[in-house]
Amino acid sequence: MSLEFRPIRDDEVDAYLDVMELACGIEISDVQRPRSRKNMEVSRMRGAIDNGKVVATFNAYPIELTVPGNVIPLSGVSQVTVAPTHRRRGILTKLMTSHFEEARERGDLMAGLWASEGHIYPRYGYGVASYHQAARILKPFAKMNLQSSPDVSIEMVNTAQARDVLPGIYDRARPRIPGMLSRTANWWEFRILADPPQGRQGATPFRHAVLSRAGQPEAYAIYYHRLPNGYGSLELHLVEIIAVNDQAELALWDYLLNIDLTVLISYWNQPVDSIVVPRTIESRRWELSKQDSLWLRPVDLPAALLARHYSSSGQLVIECQDDQCPWNTGRFLLSVDESGVAACQPTSRDAQLHMTPREIGALYLGGVSAYELWRSGLLHGDEKSVIAIDRLFRWHRQPWCPHIF
Repeated sequence: MSLEFRPIRDDEVDAYLDVMELACGIEISDVQRPRSRKNMEVSRMRGAIDNGKVVATFNAYPIELTVPGNVIPLSGVSQVTVAPTHRRRGILTKLMTSHFEEARERGDLMAGLWASEGHIYPRYGYGVASYHQAARILKPFAKMNLQSSPDVSIEMVNTAQARDVLPGIYDRARPRIPGMLSRTANWWEFRILADPPQGRQGATPFRHAVLSRAGQPEAYAIYYHRLPNGYGSLELHLVEIIAVNDQAELALWDYLLNIDLTVLISYWNQPVDSIVVPRTIESRRWELSKQDSLWLRPVDLPAALLARHYSSSGQLVIECQDDQCPWNTGRFLLSVDESGVAACQPTSRDAQLHMTPREIGALYLGGVSAYELWRSGLLHGDEKSVIAIDRLFRWHRQPWCPHIF
Protein backbone atom coordinates (compact mmCIF):
# COMPACT_ATOMS: atom_id res chain seq x y z
CA MET A 1 0.00 0.00 0.00
CA SER A 2 1.35 3.40 -1.03
CA LEU A 3 -0.72 6.15 0.59
CA GLU A 4 -0.62 9.78 -0.44
CA PHE A 5 -1.56 12.49 2.08
CA ARG A 6 -2.58 15.75 0.44
CA PRO A 7 -5.27 18.45 0.06
CA ILE A 8 -8.57 17.39 -1.47
CA ARG A 9 -9.30 18.76 -4.93
CA ASP A 10 -12.65 20.32 -5.71
CA ASP A 11 -13.52 17.45 -8.04
CA GLU A 12 -12.90 14.96 -5.20
CA VAL A 13 -15.45 16.40 -2.74
CA ASP A 14 -18.12 13.83 -3.62
CA ALA A 15 -15.63 11.01 -3.12
CA TYR A 16 -14.70 12.65 0.22
CA LEU A 17 -18.39 12.61 1.23
CA ASP A 18 -18.66 8.98 0.13
CA VAL A 19 -15.93 8.04 2.63
CA MET A 20 -17.74 9.98 5.37
CA GLU A 21 -20.95 8.05 4.57
CA LEU A 22 -19.16 4.70 4.74
CA ALA A 23 -17.16 5.42 7.90
CA CYS A 24 -20.04 7.04 9.85
CA GLY A 25 -22.81 4.72 8.66
CA ILE A 26 -24.88 7.60 7.28
CA GLU A 27 -26.37 8.73 4.00
CA ILE A 28 -25.70 12.20 2.63
CA SER A 29 -28.45 12.53 0.04
CA ASP A 30 -28.23 14.33 -3.28
CA VAL A 31 -30.37 17.05 -1.70
CA GLN A 32 -28.04 17.41 1.30
CA ARG A 33 -24.74 17.37 -0.59
CA PRO A 34 -24.94 20.87 -2.11
CA ARG A 35 -25.88 22.25 1.32
CA SER A 36 -22.99 20.38 2.95
CA ARG A 37 -20.56 21.79 0.41
CA LYS A 38 -21.64 25.35 1.29
CA ASN A 39 -20.18 24.87 4.77
CA MET A 40 -17.05 22.98 3.83
CA GLU A 41 -13.68 24.68 3.92
CA VAL A 42 -12.46 22.91 0.78
CA SER A 43 -9.09 24.68 0.99
CA ARG A 44 -8.53 23.04 4.38
CA MET A 45 -9.82 19.59 3.50
CA ARG A 46 -7.19 16.87 3.62
CA GLY A 47 -7.30 13.21 2.78
CA ALA A 48 -5.45 9.96 2.42
CA ILE A 49 -5.39 8.70 -1.17
CA ASP A 50 -4.83 5.05 -2.07
CA ASN A 51 -4.26 4.41 -5.79
CA GLY A 52 -6.18 7.55 -6.69
CA LYS A 53 -9.10 6.80 -4.33
CA VAL A 54 -9.98 8.85 -1.23
CA VAL A 55 -9.87 6.57 1.82
CA ALA A 56 -9.72 9.07 4.73
CA THR A 57 -11.03 12.59 5.37
CA PHE A 58 -10.02 15.52 7.59
CA ASN A 59 -11.15 19.15 7.79
CA ALA A 60 -10.33 22.12 10.01
CA TYR A 61 -12.63 25.15 10.13
CA PRO A 62 -11.23 28.63 10.86
CA ILE A 63 -13.13 29.70 13.99
CA GLU A 64 -12.91 32.42 16.60
CA LEU A 65 -13.19 30.90 20.09
CA THR A 66 -14.27 32.91 23.12
CA VAL A 67 -11.89 32.24 26.02
CA PRO A 68 -11.82 33.91 29.45
CA GLY A 69 -11.42 37.61 28.74
CA ASN A 70 -10.54 37.28 25.05
CA VAL A 71 -11.17 35.71 21.62
CA ILE A 72 -8.53 33.53 19.92
CA PRO A 73 -8.11 31.70 16.58
CA LEU A 74 -9.18 28.06 16.80
CA SER A 75 -8.64 25.28 14.28
CA GLY A 76 -12.01 23.50 14.39
CA VAL A 77 -11.29 19.86 13.54
CA SER A 78 -14.17 18.06 11.83
CA GLN A 79 -15.09 15.35 9.29
CA VAL A 80 -12.39 13.03 10.63
CA THR A 81 -12.97 9.59 9.13
CA VAL A 82 -11.02 6.60 7.86
CA ALA A 83 -12.66 4.07 5.57
CA PRO A 84 -13.23 0.75 7.38
CA THR A 85 -11.05 -0.92 4.72
CA HIS A 86 -8.03 1.15 5.82
CA ARG A 87 -8.22 1.15 9.63
CA ARG A 88 -5.23 0.54 11.93
CA ARG A 89 -2.63 1.78 9.46
CA GLY A 90 -1.59 5.03 11.14
CA ILE A 91 -3.65 7.17 8.77
CA LEU A 92 -5.38 9.26 11.45
CA THR A 93 -2.09 9.88 13.25
CA LYS A 94 -0.48 11.15 10.04
CA LEU A 95 -3.44 13.44 9.25
CA MET A 96 -3.58 14.77 12.81
CA THR A 97 0.14 15.54 13.17
CA SER A 98 0.21 17.22 9.75
CA HIS A 99 -2.78 19.30 10.82
CA PHE A 100 -0.98 20.53 13.95
CA GLU A 101 1.92 21.76 11.82
CA GLU A 102 -0.44 23.55 9.42
CA ALA A 103 -2.43 25.07 12.28
CA ARG A 104 0.75 26.40 13.86
CA GLU A 105 1.81 27.96 10.55
CA ARG A 106 -1.60 29.66 10.24
CA GLY A 107 -1.33 31.13 13.73
CA ASP A 108 -4.08 29.06 15.37
CA LEU A 109 -3.48 28.92 19.12
CA MET A 110 -5.72 25.94 19.90
CA ALA A 111 -7.29 23.01 18.07
CA GLY A 112 -10.76 21.85 19.05
CA LEU A 113 -13.38 19.26 18.17
CA TRP A 114 -16.51 17.44 19.25
CA ALA A 115 -15.46 13.82 19.75
CA SER A 116 -17.41 11.03 18.08
CA GLU A 117 -15.68 8.53 20.38
CA GLY A 118 -14.09 9.55 23.65
CA HIS A 119 -11.18 7.10 23.56
CA ILE A 120 -9.67 8.38 20.30
CA TYR A 121 -8.66 11.97 20.88
CA PRO A 122 -6.80 11.93 24.21
CA ARG A 123 -4.05 10.16 22.24
CA TYR A 124 -3.59 13.39 20.30
CA GLY A 125 -3.59 15.69 23.32
CA TYR A 126 -7.26 16.69 23.43
CA GLY A 127 -9.02 17.15 26.77
CA VAL A 128 -12.68 17.86 27.53
CA ALA A 129 -12.87 21.64 28.06
CA SER A 130 -16.63 22.14 28.20
CA TYR A 131 -19.79 20.21 28.93
CA HIS A 132 -23.40 20.76 27.97
CA GLN A 133 -26.65 19.94 29.66
CA ALA A 134 -29.59 18.09 28.15
CA ALA A 135 -32.89 18.36 29.98
CA ARG A 136 -36.65 17.92 29.92
CA ILE A 137 -39.49 18.95 32.18
CA LEU A 138 -43.22 18.34 32.19
CA LYS A 139 -45.23 21.49 31.53
CA PRO A 140 -47.19 21.54 34.85
CA PHE A 141 -43.89 21.93 36.72
CA ALA A 142 -42.32 24.47 34.34
CA LYS A 143 -43.24 27.66 36.19
CA MET A 144 -41.02 30.62 37.03
CA ASN A 145 -43.41 33.31 38.36
CA LEU A 146 -41.35 35.92 36.58
CA GLN A 147 -42.66 39.47 36.75
CA SER A 148 -43.26 40.81 33.24
CA SER A 149 -41.74 44.07 32.07
CA PRO A 150 -43.80 46.51 29.99
CA ASP A 151 -40.87 47.41 27.72
CA VAL A 152 -40.31 43.77 26.67
CA SER A 153 -41.95 42.34 23.55
CA ILE A 154 -41.64 39.02 21.69
CA GLU A 155 -42.07 38.71 17.94
CA MET A 156 -42.18 35.63 15.73
CA VAL A 157 -40.05 36.05 12.60
CA ASN A 158 -39.70 33.97 9.45
CA THR A 159 -36.46 32.38 8.25
CA ALA A 160 -35.43 35.32 6.08
CA GLN A 161 -35.98 37.76 8.95
CA ALA A 162 -34.15 35.41 11.33
CA ARG A 163 -31.17 35.41 8.99
CA ASP A 164 -31.01 39.20 9.35
CA VAL A 165 -31.67 39.54 13.08
CA LEU A 166 -30.30 36.47 14.90
CA PRO A 167 -26.59 36.79 13.97
CA GLY A 168 -26.40 40.27 15.50
CA ILE A 169 -27.81 39.03 18.81
CA TYR A 170 -25.48 36.04 18.76
CA ASP A 171 -22.38 38.17 18.13
CA ARG A 172 -23.30 40.49 21.01
CA ALA A 173 -23.74 37.49 23.31
CA ARG A 174 -20.63 35.60 22.14
CA PRO A 175 -18.03 37.39 24.33
CA ARG A 176 -19.98 36.51 27.49
CA ILE A 177 -19.33 32.77 27.59
CA PRO A 178 -16.03 30.89 27.08
CA GLY A 179 -16.46 28.18 24.48
CA MET A 180 -18.74 30.12 22.16
CA LEU A 181 -17.77 30.12 18.49
CA SER A 182 -17.91 32.51 15.57
CA ARG A 183 -20.35 31.72 12.74
CA THR A 184 -20.11 32.54 9.05
CA ALA A 185 -23.10 33.61 6.95
CA ASN A 186 -23.09 30.17 5.30
CA TRP A 187 -23.06 28.49 8.70
CA TRP A 188 -26.15 30.46 9.71
CA GLU A 189 -28.01 29.71 6.49
CA PHE A 190 -27.07 26.10 5.90
CA ARG A 191 -26.59 24.78 9.44
CA ILE A 192 -28.22 26.83 12.20
CA LEU A 193 -31.33 27.94 10.31
CA ALA A 194 -31.45 25.05 7.85
CA ASP A 195 -34.73 23.18 8.24
CA PRO A 196 -35.30 20.93 5.21
CA PRO A 197 -38.74 19.26 5.25
CA GLN A 198 -37.25 15.82 4.59
CA GLY A 199 -35.32 16.05 7.86
CA ARG A 200 -38.21 16.96 10.18
CA GLN A 201 -39.51 13.42 10.82
CA GLY A 202 -43.00 14.65 11.66
CA ALA A 203 -41.96 17.79 13.54
CA THR A 204 -43.10 21.30 12.71
CA PRO A 205 -40.86 23.79 10.91
CA PHE A 206 -38.53 25.82 13.10
CA ARG A 207 -40.10 28.71 15.01
CA HIS A 208 -37.99 31.84 15.60
CA ALA A 209 -38.90 34.02 18.57
CA VAL A 210 -37.09 37.34 19.05
CA LEU A 211 -37.28 39.23 22.34
CA SER A 212 -36.75 43.00 22.27
CA ARG A 213 -36.47 45.52 25.07
CA ALA A 214 -37.50 49.08 24.21
CA GLY A 215 -37.38 48.06 20.55
CA GLN A 216 -33.84 46.61 20.65
CA PRO A 217 -33.40 42.84 20.01
CA GLU A 218 -31.78 41.17 23.03
CA ALA A 219 -32.54 37.46 22.73
CA TYR A 220 -33.84 34.78 20.42
CA ALA A 221 -35.04 31.19 20.57
CA ILE A 222 -35.22 28.59 17.81
CA TYR A 223 -37.60 25.75 18.58
CA TYR A 224 -40.05 23.30 17.04
CA HIS A 225 -43.07 21.29 18.12
CA ARG A 226 -43.75 17.59 17.89
CA LEU A 227 -47.06 15.78 18.42
CA PRO A 228 -46.00 12.17 19.12
CA ASN A 229 -49.31 10.78 20.41
CA GLY A 230 -51.97 12.94 18.83
CA TYR A 231 -53.90 15.86 20.26
CA GLY A 232 -52.96 16.72 23.83
CA SER A 233 -49.33 15.50 23.60
CA LEU A 234 -47.62 18.60 22.18
CA GLU A 235 -43.89 18.75 22.92
CA LEU A 236 -41.65 21.80 22.59
CA HIS A 237 -38.05 21.06 21.65
CA LEU A 238 -35.57 23.91 21.96
CA VAL A 239 -32.87 24.12 19.29
CA GLU A 240 -31.11 27.21 20.65
CA ILE A 241 -31.66 30.16 23.00
CA ILE A 242 -29.18 33.05 23.02
CA ALA A 243 -29.38 36.31 24.97
CA VAL A 244 -27.18 39.36 25.47
CA ASN A 245 -28.01 39.46 29.20
CA ASP A 246 -29.57 37.28 31.88
CA GLN A 247 -32.77 39.33 32.18
CA ALA A 248 -33.54 38.85 28.49
CA GLU A 249 -32.80 35.14 28.70
CA LEU A 250 -35.13 34.64 31.67
CA ALA A 251 -37.92 36.62 29.98
CA LEU A 252 -37.63 34.48 26.84
CA TRP A 253 -37.61 31.28 28.90
CA ASP A 254 -40.78 32.49 30.59
CA TYR A 255 -42.39 32.79 27.16
CA LEU A 256 -41.28 29.27 26.16
CA LEU A 257 -42.44 27.62 29.38
CA ASN A 258 -45.90 29.16 29.06
CA ILE A 259 -46.81 28.25 25.49
CA ASP A 260 -50.31 26.77 25.52
CA LEU A 261 -51.16 23.12 24.77
CA THR A 262 -47.60 22.00 25.57
CA VAL A 263 -47.10 19.00 27.85
CA LEU A 264 -43.30 18.76 27.77
CA ILE A 265 -40.33 21.07 27.16
CA SER A 266 -36.87 19.75 26.30
CA TYR A 267 -33.45 20.84 25.09
CA TRP A 268 -30.33 18.94 24.13
CA ASN A 269 -27.61 21.61 24.50
CA GLN A 270 -27.68 24.26 27.19
CA PRO A 271 -24.91 25.51 29.53
CA VAL A 272 -24.43 23.43 32.66
CA ASP A 273 -24.94 26.68 34.61
CA SER A 274 -28.19 27.46 32.77
CA ILE A 275 -30.20 30.00 34.76
CA VAL A 276 -33.61 28.53 33.94
CA VAL A 277 -33.19 25.46 36.18
CA PRO A 278 -32.64 27.22 39.53
CA ARG A 279 -35.25 29.86 38.65
CA THR A 280 -37.96 27.24 38.00
CA ILE A 281 -40.19 26.83 41.07
CA GLU A 282 -40.17 23.03 40.78
CA SER A 283 -36.49 22.87 39.82
CA ARG A 284 -36.17 19.29 41.07
CA ARG A 285 -38.58 18.22 38.30
CA TRP A 286 -36.03 18.86 35.58
CA GLU A 287 -34.53 15.62 34.23
CA LEU A 288 -30.91 16.61 33.66
CA SER A 289 -27.94 14.91 32.04
CA LYS A 290 -24.42 16.25 31.53
CA GLN A 291 -22.40 15.39 28.44
CA ASP A 292 -19.03 16.42 27.02
CA SER A 293 -18.94 18.90 24.16
CA LEU A 294 -15.83 20.87 23.13
CA TRP A 295 -12.43 19.18 23.40
CA LEU A 296 -9.32 21.38 23.20
CA ARG A 297 -5.57 21.04 22.89
CA PRO A 298 -2.88 23.76 22.57
CA VAL A 299 -1.20 24.29 19.22
CA ASP A 300 0.99 27.17 20.46
CA LEU A 301 1.15 26.66 24.22
CA PRO A 302 2.92 29.87 25.38
CA ALA A 303 0.76 32.06 23.11
CA ALA A 304 -2.41 30.31 24.27
CA LEU A 305 -1.52 30.82 27.94
CA LEU A 306 -0.85 34.50 27.24
CA ALA A 307 -4.10 35.00 25.33
CA ARG A 308 -6.64 34.28 28.08
CA HIS A 309 -7.25 36.19 31.30
CA TYR A 310 -7.07 34.66 34.78
CA SER A 311 -9.11 34.93 37.98
CA SER A 312 -6.28 35.63 40.42
CA SER A 313 -2.64 36.62 40.51
CA GLY A 314 0.30 34.30 41.05
CA GLN A 315 3.23 32.41 39.54
CA LEU A 316 3.59 28.78 38.54
CA VAL A 317 6.15 26.74 36.62
CA ILE A 318 4.36 24.31 34.31
CA GLU A 319 6.15 21.49 32.51
CA CYS A 320 4.50 20.11 29.39
CA GLN A 321 5.39 16.97 27.46
CA ASP A 322 3.83 17.17 23.98
CA ASP A 323 4.65 14.28 21.66
CA GLN A 324 2.58 15.53 18.69
CA CYS A 325 3.65 19.20 18.92
CA PRO A 326 7.24 19.00 20.22
CA TRP A 327 7.60 22.80 20.10
CA ASN A 328 5.26 22.87 23.13
CA THR A 329 7.52 20.62 25.19
CA GLY A 330 9.36 22.38 28.00
CA ARG A 331 8.98 24.33 31.22
CA PHE A 332 7.12 27.62 31.23
CA LEU A 333 6.87 30.25 33.93
CA LEU A 334 3.30 31.58 34.01
CA SER A 335 3.08 34.90 35.87
CA VAL A 336 -0.30 36.59 36.34
CA ASP A 337 -0.66 40.13 37.63
CA GLU A 338 -3.44 41.62 39.78
CA SER A 339 -5.56 42.44 36.70
CA GLY A 340 -5.49 38.82 35.48
CA VAL A 341 -3.06 39.48 32.60
CA ALA A 342 -0.35 36.86 32.10
CA ALA A 343 3.27 36.67 31.05
CA CYS A 344 4.64 33.33 29.92
CA GLN A 345 8.23 32.43 29.11
CA PRO A 346 10.52 29.39 29.03
CA THR A 347 12.36 28.75 32.28
CA SER A 348 14.95 26.44 33.80
CA ARG A 349 13.33 26.58 37.23
CA ASP A 350 12.00 23.37 38.78
CA ALA A 351 8.51 22.49 37.59
CA GLN A 352 5.66 22.66 40.09
CA LEU A 353 3.12 20.95 37.83
CA HIS A 354 3.63 18.31 35.14
CA MET A 355 0.98 18.07 32.43
CA THR A 356 0.31 16.89 28.90
CA PRO A 357 -1.64 18.94 26.32
CA ARG A 358 -4.73 16.97 27.37
CA GLU A 359 -4.81 18.50 30.85
CA ILE A 360 -3.97 22.00 29.60
CA GLY A 361 -6.77 21.77 27.02
CA ALA A 362 -9.23 20.63 29.67
CA LEU A 363 -8.34 23.49 32.03
CA TYR A 364 -8.08 26.20 29.41
CA LEU A 365 -11.66 27.54 29.39
CA GLY A 366 -11.91 27.61 33.17
CA GLY A 367 -14.65 25.04 33.67
CA VAL A 368 -12.71 21.94 34.71
CA SER A 369 -11.24 21.35 38.16
CA ALA A 370 -7.46 20.93 38.28
CA TYR A 371 -7.91 19.38 41.71
CA GLU A 372 -10.18 16.71 40.23
CA LEU A 373 -7.64 15.96 37.50
CA TRP A 374 -4.92 15.72 40.16
CA ARG A 375 -6.97 13.37 42.32
CA SER A 376 -7.59 11.15 39.28
CA GLY A 377 -3.86 10.95 38.57
CA LEU A 378 -3.90 12.92 35.30
CA LEU A 379 -2.12 16.00 36.65
CA HIS A 380 1.09 15.69 38.63
CA GLY A 381 2.51 18.04 41.25
CA ASP A 382 2.11 19.00 44.89
CA GLU A 383 -1.30 19.79 46.32
CA LYS A 384 -0.49 23.45 46.99
CA SER A 385 0.41 24.04 43.33
CA VAL A 386 -2.74 22.28 42.15
CA ILE A 387 -4.88 24.54 44.33
CA ALA A 388 -2.99 27.55 42.97
CA ILE A 389 -3.59 26.66 39.32
CA ASP A 390 -7.26 26.06 40.08
CA ARG A 391 -7.52 29.60 41.44
CA LEU A 392 -5.77 30.98 38.36
CA PHE A 393 -7.70 29.10 35.66
CA ARG A 394 -11.25 28.86 37.01
CA TRP A 395 -13.69 31.39 35.54
CA HIS A 396 -16.96 32.88 36.79
CA ARG A 397 -18.93 31.44 33.84
CA GLN A 398 -18.95 27.78 32.96
CA PRO A 399 -17.83 27.29 29.35
CA TRP A 400 -20.41 26.30 26.76
CA CYS A 401 -20.10 25.41 23.08
CA PRO A 402 -23.39 26.21 21.29
CA HIS A 403 -23.07 23.97 18.23
CA ILE A 404 -21.29 20.99 16.74
CA PHE A 405 -18.93 21.71 13.86
